Amino acid sequence: MEIKWKRNKQEWILDTIHCFVLIFCLGYTFRAVICVDRELFHGHFFADLKDAFLNAGINEIFTFIGAVGFVLFGIVGIYEFAYLNGLWPLVPPTFAHIKDKNYEKQAEKMMKIYYENDIEFIREYEKERLDYALQAAGIDEAQFRHIKYELIKARSMSVSTVDELRKKAECILYDKRFIVDQTLYEPTERVYKEVDYFINLYTAFYAPQLCADAGQIMANYIVMVMGKQADALDYIIIPHDSNLLLGLEVGKILRKPVVAIQDKERIHKYEFWDGDYNKNRSSNNKNKVIIIHDVLVTGRRIYESVERLPQGTYEVEGLYCLFKYVHEEYHPEKILQEHNICNINCLIDTDEETLKKIYKDNGKES
Repeated sequence: MEIKWKRNKQEWILDTIHCFVLIFCLGYTFRAVICVDRELFHGHFFADLKDAFLNAGINEIFTFIGAVGFVLFGIVGIYEFAYLNGLWPLVPPTFAHIKDKNYEKQAEKMMKIYYENDIEFIREYEKERLDYALQAAGIDEAQFRHIKYELIKARSMSVSTVDELRKKAECILYDKRFIVDQTLYEPTERVYKEVDYFINLYTAFYAPQLCADAGQIMANYIVMVMGKQADALDYIIIPHDSNLLLGLEVGKILRKPVVAIQDKERIHKYEFWDGDYNKNRSSNNKNKVIIIHDVLVTGRRIYESVERLPQGTYEVEGLYCLFKYVHEEYHPEKILQEHNICNINCLIDTDEETLKKIYKDNGKES
Protein backbone atom coordinates (compact mmCIF):
# COMPACT_ATOMS: atom_id res chain seq x y z
CA MET A 1 0.00 0.00 0.00
CA GLU A 2 1.43 3.37 -1.03
CA ILE A 3 1.72 5.95 1.74
CA LYS A 4 0.48 9.43 0.77
CA TRP A 5 3.14 12.12 1.07
CA LYS A 6 2.33 14.91 3.52
CA ARG A 7 4.39 18.08 3.47
CA ASN A 8 5.19 19.84 6.70
CA LYS A 9 5.13 23.60 7.28
CA GLN A 10 8.79 24.15 6.33
CA GLU A 11 8.34 22.22 3.09
CA TRP A 12 5.26 24.29 2.22
CA ILE A 13 7.20 27.52 2.76
CA LEU A 14 10.18 26.32 0.70
CA ASP A 15 7.92 25.14 -2.12
CA THR A 16 6.11 28.51 -2.14
CA ILE A 17 9.39 30.45 -2.30
CA HIS A 18 10.64 28.38 -5.23
CA CYS A 19 7.30 28.75 -7.00
CA PHE A 20 7.45 32.57 -6.76
CA VAL A 21 11.07 32.60 -7.96
CA LEU A 22 10.11 30.47 -10.98
CA ILE A 23 7.10 32.69 -11.82
CA PHE A 24 9.18 35.86 -11.68
CA CYS A 25 11.92 34.32 -13.83
CA LEU A 26 9.38 33.34 -16.49
CA GLY A 27 7.63 36.75 -16.25
CA TYR A 28 10.84 38.70 -16.78
CA THR A 29 11.79 36.37 -19.61
CA PHE A 30 8.42 37.01 -21.28
CA ARG A 31 8.73 40.76 -20.80
CA ALA A 32 12.29 40.88 -22.11
CA VAL A 33 11.66 38.75 -25.23
CA ILE A 34 8.35 40.24 -26.31
CA CYS A 35 9.40 43.84 -25.68
CA VAL A 36 12.91 43.70 -27.07
CA ASP A 37 12.01 45.59 -30.25
CA ARG A 38 9.14 47.63 -28.87
CA GLU A 39 9.11 50.73 -26.78
CA LEU A 40 6.64 49.41 -24.28
CA PHE A 41 8.53 49.84 -21.05
CA HIS A 42 6.86 52.31 -18.72
CA GLY A 43 8.34 51.15 -15.44
CA HIS A 44 5.30 49.14 -14.36
CA PHE A 45 5.93 45.38 -14.51
CA PHE A 46 2.38 44.02 -14.88
CA ALA A 47 1.27 46.88 -17.17
CA ASP A 48 4.31 46.29 -19.40
CA LEU A 49 3.57 42.56 -19.36
CA LYS A 50 0.00 43.15 -20.53
CA ASP A 51 1.07 45.50 -23.35
CA ALA A 52 3.79 43.08 -24.48
CA PHE A 53 1.29 40.22 -24.68
CA LEU A 54 -1.26 42.25 -26.69
CA ASN A 55 1.33 43.52 -29.17
CA ALA A 56 3.38 40.32 -29.58
CA GLY A 57 3.92 38.83 -33.03
CA ILE A 58 4.68 35.29 -34.14
CA ASN A 59 8.48 35.80 -33.97
CA GLU A 60 8.34 37.07 -30.42
CA ILE A 61 6.11 34.17 -29.35
CA PHE A 62 8.47 31.47 -30.73
CA THR A 63 11.46 33.31 -29.30
CA PHE A 64 9.70 33.37 -25.94
CA ILE A 65 8.99 29.63 -26.11
CA GLY A 66 12.69 28.94 -26.72
CA ALA A 67 13.71 31.27 -23.91
CA VAL A 68 11.27 29.62 -21.50
CA GLY A 69 12.70 26.20 -22.38
CA PHE A 70 16.21 27.49 -21.76
CA VAL A 71 15.23 28.98 -18.40
CA LEU A 72 13.35 25.84 -17.26
CA PHE A 73 16.18 23.49 -18.23
CA GLY A 74 18.60 25.77 -16.41
CA ILE A 75 16.52 25.80 -13.26
CA VAL A 76 15.96 22.05 -13.37
CA GLY A 77 19.72 21.59 -13.84
CA ILE A 78 20.32 23.63 -10.68
CA TYR A 79 17.75 21.49 -8.84
CA GLU A 80 19.44 18.28 -10.05
CA PHE A 81 22.88 19.48 -8.97
CA ALA A 82 21.57 20.58 -5.57
CA TYR A 83 19.63 17.30 -5.10
CA LEU A 84 22.62 15.10 -5.90
CA ASN A 85 24.95 17.11 -3.67
CA GLY A 86 22.63 17.48 -0.72
CA LEU A 87 22.07 21.26 -1.04
CA TRP A 88 18.52 20.97 0.25
CA PRO A 89 17.59 24.70 0.52
CA LEU A 90 18.09 24.92 -3.27
CA VAL A 91 15.79 21.94 -3.92
CA PRO A 92 11.99 22.32 -3.74
CA PRO A 93 10.55 19.53 -1.54
CA THR A 94 8.09 18.60 -4.29
CA PHE A 95 10.96 18.15 -6.77
CA ALA A 96 12.86 15.98 -4.25
CA HIS A 97 9.75 13.87 -3.66
CA ILE A 98 9.24 13.34 -7.41
CA LYS A 99 12.89 12.32 -7.81
CA ASP A 100 12.62 9.85 -4.91
CA LYS A 101 9.52 8.26 -6.40
CA ASN A 102 11.19 8.07 -9.79
CA TYR A 103 14.23 6.29 -8.34
CA GLU A 104 11.91 3.85 -6.54
CA LYS A 105 10.12 3.04 -9.79
CA GLN A 106 13.43 2.56 -11.60
CA ALA A 107 14.68 0.24 -8.86
CA GLU A 108 11.44 -1.74 -8.98
CA LYS A 109 11.72 -2.04 -12.76
CA MET A 110 15.34 -3.22 -12.57
CA MET A 111 14.49 -5.81 -9.92
CA LYS A 112 11.64 -7.06 -12.10
CA ILE A 113 13.97 -7.41 -15.09
CA TYR A 114 16.58 -9.12 -12.92
CA TYR A 115 14.02 -11.54 -11.48
CA GLU A 116 12.48 -12.38 -14.87
CA ASN A 117 15.91 -13.05 -16.36
CA ASP A 118 17.19 -15.07 -13.40
CA ILE A 119 14.11 -17.09 -12.52
CA GLU A 120 14.66 -19.37 -15.47
CA PHE A 121 18.28 -19.90 -14.40
CA ILE A 122 17.16 -20.66 -10.83
CA ARG A 123 14.54 -23.14 -12.00
CA GLU A 124 16.96 -24.80 -14.38
CA TYR A 125 19.58 -25.45 -11.71
CA GLU A 126 17.25 -26.01 -8.74
CA LYS A 127 17.36 -29.79 -9.08
CA GLU A 128 21.17 -29.80 -9.40
CA ARG A 129 21.52 -27.69 -6.24
CA LEU A 130 19.07 -29.91 -4.34
CA ASP A 131 20.89 -33.07 -5.44
CA TYR A 132 24.19 -31.57 -4.29
CA ALA A 133 22.73 -30.70 -0.86
CA LEU A 134 21.24 -34.18 -0.45
CA GLN A 135 24.53 -35.79 -1.46
CA ALA A 136 26.36 -33.70 1.16
CA ALA A 137 23.80 -34.81 3.78
CA GLY A 138 24.23 -38.46 2.78
CA ILE A 139 20.61 -39.10 1.78
CA ASP A 140 18.90 -39.74 -1.55
CA GLU A 141 15.80 -38.05 -2.95
CA ALA A 142 13.41 -40.79 -1.76
CA GLN A 143 14.74 -40.50 1.79
CA PHE A 144 14.44 -36.72 1.60
CA ARG A 145 10.77 -36.95 0.62
CA HIS A 146 10.17 -39.41 3.44
CA ILE A 147 11.85 -37.17 6.02
CA LYS A 148 10.04 -34.09 4.77
CA TYR A 149 6.69 -35.86 4.97
CA GLU A 150 7.33 -37.12 8.50
CA LEU A 151 8.38 -33.66 9.72
CA ILE A 152 5.34 -31.98 8.23
CA LYS A 153 3.07 -34.67 9.69
CA ALA A 154 4.67 -34.37 13.13
CA ARG A 155 4.41 -30.56 13.21
CA SER A 156 0.74 -30.70 12.27
CA MET A 157 -0.08 -33.20 15.05
CA SER A 158 -2.04 -31.64 17.89
CA VAL A 159 -1.07 -32.90 21.33
CA SER A 160 -3.04 -32.84 24.57
CA THR A 161 -1.58 -35.85 26.38
CA VAL A 162 1.89 -37.24 27.05
CA ASP A 163 1.17 -40.22 24.79
CA GLU A 164 0.35 -37.92 21.87
CA LEU A 165 3.47 -35.89 22.60
CA ARG A 166 5.52 -39.10 22.64
CA LYS A 167 4.21 -40.10 19.21
CA LYS A 168 5.07 -36.67 17.84
CA ALA A 169 8.61 -36.91 19.21
CA GLU A 170 9.04 -40.38 17.70
CA CYS A 171 7.97 -39.07 14.27
CA ILE A 172 10.61 -36.35 14.41
CA LEU A 173 13.53 -37.98 16.22
CA TYR A 174 13.40 -41.64 15.23
CA ASP A 175 15.46 -41.29 12.08
CA LYS A 176 18.47 -43.06 10.61
CA ARG A 177 20.38 -39.77 10.47
CA PHE A 178 20.49 -39.67 14.27
CA ILE A 179 21.41 -43.32 14.89
CA VAL A 180 25.04 -44.40 15.11
CA ASP A 181 26.06 -47.90 14.03
CA GLN A 182 28.79 -48.67 16.57
CA THR A 183 29.47 -52.09 15.07
CA LEU A 184 31.78 -50.20 12.74
CA TYR A 185 34.08 -49.56 15.72
CA GLU A 186 35.96 -51.85 18.06
CA PRO A 187 34.40 -52.19 21.56
CA THR A 188 37.49 -50.60 23.08
CA GLU A 189 36.91 -47.48 20.97
CA ARG A 190 33.33 -46.92 22.17
CA VAL A 191 32.20 -44.77 25.06
CA TYR A 192 29.39 -47.23 25.78
CA LYS A 193 31.15 -50.52 25.11
CA GLU A 194 28.07 -52.77 25.32
CA VAL A 195 26.03 -50.70 22.85
CA ASP A 196 25.94 -51.49 19.12
CA TYR A 197 23.32 -48.93 18.04
CA PHE A 198 22.95 -45.58 19.74
CA ILE A 199 20.81 -42.49 19.13
CA ASN A 200 22.92 -39.33 19.03
CA LEU A 201 21.09 -35.98 19.02
CA TYR A 202 24.03 -33.73 19.85
CA THR A 203 24.76 -32.45 16.33
CA ALA A 204 21.21 -33.06 15.08
CA PHE A 205 20.00 -29.91 16.82
CA TYR A 206 22.37 -27.72 14.82
CA ALA A 207 19.43 -27.70 12.38
CA PRO A 208 17.38 -24.73 13.71
CA GLN A 209 13.94 -26.11 12.81
CA LEU A 210 14.65 -29.52 14.33
CA CYS A 211 16.00 -27.90 17.48
CA ALA A 212 12.91 -25.69 17.72
CA ASP A 213 10.59 -28.68 17.27
CA ALA A 214 12.41 -30.81 19.87
CA GLY A 215 12.63 -27.88 22.29
CA GLN A 216 8.88 -27.30 22.03
CA ILE A 217 8.23 -30.99 22.64
CA MET A 218 10.45 -31.00 25.73
CA ALA A 219 8.92 -27.79 27.07
CA ASN A 220 5.40 -29.19 26.61
CA TYR A 221 6.46 -32.41 28.34
CA ILE A 222 7.79 -30.50 31.36
CA VAL A 223 4.62 -28.42 31.66
CA MET A 224 2.40 -31.50 31.30
CA VAL A 225 4.26 -33.28 34.10
CA MET A 226 4.85 -30.35 36.44
CA GLY A 227 1.70 -28.35 35.85
CA LYS A 228 1.66 -24.97 37.60
CA GLN A 229 4.83 -25.87 39.50
CA ALA A 230 6.76 -25.12 36.31
CA ASP A 231 6.19 -21.40 36.95
CA ALA A 232 8.04 -21.65 40.28
CA LEU A 233 11.27 -22.96 38.74
CA ASP A 234 14.40 -20.91 39.30
CA TYR A 235 16.87 -22.57 36.93
CA ILE A 236 17.21 -25.11 34.15
CA ILE A 237 20.40 -27.18 34.52
CA ILE A 238 22.22 -28.69 31.55
CA PRO A 239 24.77 -31.40 32.50
CA HIS A 240 28.31 -31.16 31.14
CA ASP A 241 28.73 -32.59 27.63
CA SER A 242 24.94 -32.77 27.37
CA ASN A 243 22.77 -31.20 24.66
CA LEU A 244 23.31 -27.49 25.20
CA LEU A 245 21.13 -26.43 22.26
CA LEU A 246 18.15 -28.40 23.55
CA GLY A 247 18.49 -26.87 27.02
CA LEU A 248 18.79 -23.34 25.67
CA GLU A 249 15.71 -23.81 23.49
CA VAL A 250 13.66 -25.09 26.44
CA GLY A 251 14.89 -22.20 28.59
CA LYS A 252 13.82 -19.73 25.91
CA ILE A 253 10.35 -21.27 25.64
CA LEU A 254 9.78 -21.53 29.41
CA ARG A 255 11.54 -18.19 30.01
CA LYS A 256 13.79 -19.60 32.69
CA PRO A 257 17.52 -18.92 33.15
CA VAL A 258 19.81 -21.70 31.99
CA VAL A 259 22.95 -22.91 33.75
CA ALA A 260 25.31 -25.14 31.73
CA ILE A 261 27.59 -27.24 33.90
CA GLN A 262 31.22 -27.69 32.79
CA ASP A 263 33.68 -30.42 33.73
CA LYS A 264 36.42 -27.89 34.54
CA GLU A 265 36.54 -24.63 36.47
CA ARG A 266 35.52 -21.56 34.56
CA ILE A 267 36.83 -18.09 35.42
CA HIS A 268 36.78 -18.53 39.20
CA LYS A 269 38.04 -21.52 41.12
CA TYR A 270 35.25 -23.90 42.18
CA GLU A 271 32.90 -22.33 39.61
CA PHE A 272 32.00 -25.09 37.18
CA TRP A 273 29.14 -23.52 35.26
CA ASP A 274 28.29 -21.09 32.49
CA GLY A 275 25.46 -18.69 33.18
CA ASP A 276 24.46 -16.50 36.10
CA TYR A 277 23.72 -18.72 39.09
CA ASN A 278 22.46 -16.82 42.11
CA LYS A 279 22.76 -18.95 45.24
CA ASN A 280 19.82 -17.17 46.86
CA ARG A 281 17.56 -16.52 43.89
CA SER A 282 14.65 -18.38 45.49
CA SER A 283 12.74 -16.86 48.39
CA ASN A 284 12.83 -20.29 50.08
CA ASN A 285 16.65 -20.13 50.33
CA LYS A 286 17.02 -23.08 47.96
CA ASN A 287 16.68 -22.72 44.20
CA LYS A 288 14.18 -25.01 42.52
CA VAL A 289 15.91 -26.55 39.49
CA ILE A 290 15.20 -29.14 36.84
CA ILE A 291 17.75 -30.98 34.71
CA ILE A 292 17.41 -31.21 30.92
CA HIS A 293 19.13 -34.06 29.08
CA ASP A 294 18.68 -35.69 25.69
CA VAL A 295 19.51 -39.42 26.07
CA LEU A 296 19.74 -41.04 29.52
CA VAL A 297 22.13 -44.00 29.61
CA THR A 298 24.10 -44.42 32.83
CA GLY A 299 23.09 -41.30 34.78
CA ARG A 300 26.64 -40.70 35.99
CA ARG A 301 27.17 -37.52 34.00
CA ILE A 302 23.96 -36.06 35.40
CA TYR A 303 24.60 -36.44 39.13
CA GLU A 304 28.26 -35.45 38.73
CA SER A 305 27.17 -32.25 37.01
CA VAL A 306 24.53 -31.25 39.54
CA GLU A 307 26.88 -31.83 42.45
CA ARG A 308 29.23 -29.19 41.03
CA LEU A 309 26.74 -26.52 42.09
CA PRO A 310 27.23 -25.08 45.61
CA GLN A 311 25.84 -27.58 48.10
CA GLY A 312 22.70 -26.53 49.96
CA THR A 313 21.66 -23.95 47.33
CA TYR A 314 19.28 -26.05 45.23
CA GLU A 315 16.54 -28.64 45.19
CA VAL A 316 16.22 -30.88 42.14
CA GLU A 317 12.56 -30.91 41.15
CA GLY A 318 13.09 -33.43 38.40
CA LEU A 319 15.14 -34.81 35.53
CA TYR A 320 13.63 -34.56 32.04
CA CYS A 321 15.02 -36.52 29.09
CA LEU A 322 13.84 -37.09 25.55
CA PHE A 323 15.09 -40.72 25.55
CA LYS A 324 16.03 -43.36 28.06
CA TYR A 325 18.31 -46.04 26.66
CA VAL A 326 17.05 -49.31 28.14
CA HIS A 327 19.92 -51.79 28.54
CA GLU A 328 20.52 -54.58 31.02
CA GLU A 329 23.99 -53.23 31.82
CA TYR A 330 22.75 -49.75 32.79
CA HIS A 331 20.58 -48.83 35.77
CA PRO A 332 20.41 -45.01 35.78
CA GLU A 333 17.35 -44.67 38.03
CA LYS A 334 19.04 -46.51 40.90
CA ILE A 335 22.25 -44.51 40.63
CA LEU A 336 20.42 -41.17 40.38
CA GLN A 337 18.21 -41.89 43.35
CA GLU A 338 21.29 -42.60 45.42
CA HIS A 339 22.31 -39.00 44.67
CA ASN A 340 18.91 -37.50 45.58
CA ILE A 341 17.63 -37.19 42.01
CA CYS A 342 14.36 -39.08 42.32
CA ASN A 343 11.82 -37.54 39.96
CA ILE A 344 13.05 -39.03 36.66
CA ASN A 345 10.96 -38.40 33.53
CA CYS A 346 11.88 -39.80 30.12
CA LEU A 347 9.53 -39.22 27.20
CA ILE A 348 10.62 -42.23 25.10
CA ASP A 349 12.11 -45.57 26.15
CA THR A 350 14.34 -46.97 23.41
CA ASP A 351 16.57 -50.01 23.10
CA GLU A 352 19.08 -51.76 20.87
CA GLU A 353 16.57 -53.64 18.72
CA THR A 354 14.37 -50.59 18.10
CA LEU A 355 17.29 -48.47 16.96
CA LYS A 356 18.70 -51.26 14.83
CA LYS A 357 15.38 -51.73 13.05
CA ILE A 358 15.01 -47.99 12.39
CA TYR A 359 18.59 -47.79 11.15
CA LYS A 360 18.04 -50.68 8.72
CA ASP A 361 14.57 -49.70 7.50
CA ASN A 362 14.50 -45.90 7.68
CA GLY A 363 14.47 -44.12 4.35
CA LYS A 364 12.92 -46.92 2.30
CA GLU A 365 9.92 -45.93 0.30
CA SER A 366 6.72 -47.51 1.48
